[in-house]
Amino acid sequence: SLLSKGLLEERWVKNRKAYFVTPEGNKLLNIFKDLKDDVTTKATKVLAFAFTNKAPKVEWVREAERLDLVHKWLTEKGRFLLELTSKQSSRLLLGKLDAMIVYLLPKDKGIRVEQLVKRIREYMKEEGWKEESERVIELAISQAESRGYVLVERNNAVILTELGKTMKKVLEVGNARNIINTVYAITPLTYEILKSYEKHMEEIKKSIRDGAQRHEVVVKKVSNDVREPVDVVEKNLTIMKNLGLLGDTGLREAGKLLLSMGKEIMEREKLPKFNFE
Repeated sequence: SLLSKGLLEERWVKNRKAYFVTPEGNKLLNIFKDLKDDVTTKATKVLAFAFTNKAPKVEWVREAERLDLVHKWLTEKGRFLLELTSKQSSRLLLGKLDAMIVYLLPKDKGIRVEQLVKRIREYMKEEGWKEESERVIELAISQAESRGYVLVERNNAVILTELGKTMKKVLEVGNARNIINTVYAITPLTYEILKSYEKHMEEIKKSIRDGAQRHEVVVKKVSNDVREPVDVVEKNLTIMKNLGLLGDTGLREAGKLLLSMGKEIMEREKLPKFNFE
């Protein structure tokens, strides 16, 4: 997300959450002010290959050159983007197309991009949803790769990463259809609520025995932990139950898996960053 990449910062202004562009964000806006097209992972992969002994696909190089990311060597845009993409996102985010991609991919083998696009469009048609164009789905695959759920290999095969396999399990043990049918089923707030819910689990179990009044007290504690209004927390708790993440007595298997994923990503954030000098 823009927050985890250091491009935006979160502040509270007059008891309301506000977002501000950071100096790093302003730098990006200045460097890419003439950009008129999407930067896909095809182009950004070339940047990483610059520090290995492997050769990127010619198609990827042409894409990177077209976007002025490379020219014999890394351009200013390329260098800035390489540093930016090296930052591990410490925030879970799963959009509708992300969920569809993860759900429809086989667990232990890859399929070609064009096959995956076809599967997604067929799934949309079967569900009676508006079909997205091939271009939109290809961009979504690129986005899912940047979020760490899939990897597109040199032969154009899409495979699930370890993170993607865990997310697939979340979909399988949760309510997959509801998750896929939600624009953003899983957000950073989902993880924060799960973490707080786990923290107050004993109180939550007691609240079930003592009645609704006690439950309100627990919701207020979760609200304080995540720094969101009580009504926002209540709304998200209802959504999370519909997605199969929460049950009446606590976290369901899908919620526990998601909480574990979030903690793993947070641990990765503590690892030393790559030195580009």
